[in-house]
Amino acid sequence: MNDAGALAPLAYAAFRCIGEACEDHCCQRWAINIDRRSFADYRRSTHPQLQPLFAAALQRNPKARGEQDYGRLTLAADGACPMLDARKLCRIHAELGPGALSTTCASFPRQASRCGDEFEYALDLSCPEAARMVLLDPAPMAFGEVPRDPRLELLATRRPRPEKASAELLNDLRALVIGLLQQRQAGIETRLWLLGKLIRACAEAGGPAGLPAAIGGFLGVFDELPAIEQEMAALRPDPVQRARLFRAILAELRHDCQDGPLRELYGEAMAGLGFSAAAGEDFAALAGRHAAIASAAVLPFEQRQPQLAEHYLVSQVFQSRFPLRSPDLLAQYRELACLHLVCRCFMFGLAGHHGGIDEALAIRFHHALSRIVAHSPDYLAQLAPALQRRLDIDVQSLLLLVALRP
Repeated sequence: MNDAGALAPLAYAAFRCIGEACEDHCCQRWAINIDRRSFADYRRSTHPQLQPLFAAALQRNPKARGEQDYGRLTLAADGACPMLDARKLCRIHAELGPGALSTTCASFPRQASRCGDEFEYALDLSCPEAARMVLLDPAPMAFGEVPRDPRLELLATRRPRPEKASAELLNDLRALVIGLLQQRQAGIETRLWLLGKLIRACAEAGGPAGLPAAIGGFLGVFDELPAIEQEMAALRPDPVQRARLFRAILAELRHDCQDGPLRELYGEAMAGLGFSAAAGEDFAALAGRHAAIASAAVLPFEQRQPQLAEHYLVSQVFQSRFPLRSPDLLAQYRELACLHLVCRCFMFGLAGHHGGIDEALAIRFHHALSRIVAHSPDYLAQLAPALQRRLDIDVQSLLLLVALRP
């Protein structure tokens, strides 16, 4: 990547905020950082409507790490930004223009990451409109170069830069990961399971020098995918183990879902799956219920929107810079697999509660989950080992329990 552009999904350039038409808004339930320049401008403001609001809500951030989180806006009692008007639109934007917005507010849901002198841009799927644009697009996710945005890059997440030779090999691996996840002649669980084999081979390759052989040895899988999928389809998941898996996932997520956008969805998923707050469910009895949900609701939705789960995983791979994010390739893979397991669990539960799944419900869930994933970096890293401890089954094998078969 040269200085002229940044790599981004094609949806990035097409995104436009839909304002008051949005079913949710981004100015609630999380800290709103104010950069130092905007902080000073707001302090000096004499605007008759805005000045009292700035005086009441604008505060220095005692935990500031730099210029971009120098200050914060104190949220209202309902958790919303005090600058929102009755239509949930920003008063700063309306009264002072878009140029007066802080860096954070002007950028969201756009985000940037930096590795050395290379930049990548993406859309944060915790925005419902961004989630719709990305997840409901029937075409495989494609990427291209977009003009650099200096202000957005002030917020860029900095990633460690590997040695040049290692970085080139890892970028080749990353392209292979995305390519594998987009092979639709196989089910999404088959693709993820095969990805686990690839990542394990790379992790055991003895360092960068062994990556070319590990990658090259895997390429033949693409020609064998139809046969592999046929073999995988012959495997039938243990319905009782699947019920135990769903219970374990929801038990691990309970604390994270006590507040925020997943709270209501969590309760609906619990009810839809037939779980109660107390332990002691009859998993054998619940297994039949879950099988009926799969055939009547989850599988038909998957057949109608076969790209949705794929896009969510590819988006996570791109945004997290998998596998360049850390030297532990297997840990990164387990996080990705766990993300899919959580999505499957909630899709089953929500389908059971609502009697089916439509696109609006799917987007509502995925953008709510993205709020946790995007803003709690350790969330998935902690979930993977917790599930393995509860069930004594490795995450790669757990994927086979949630595979959907006609």
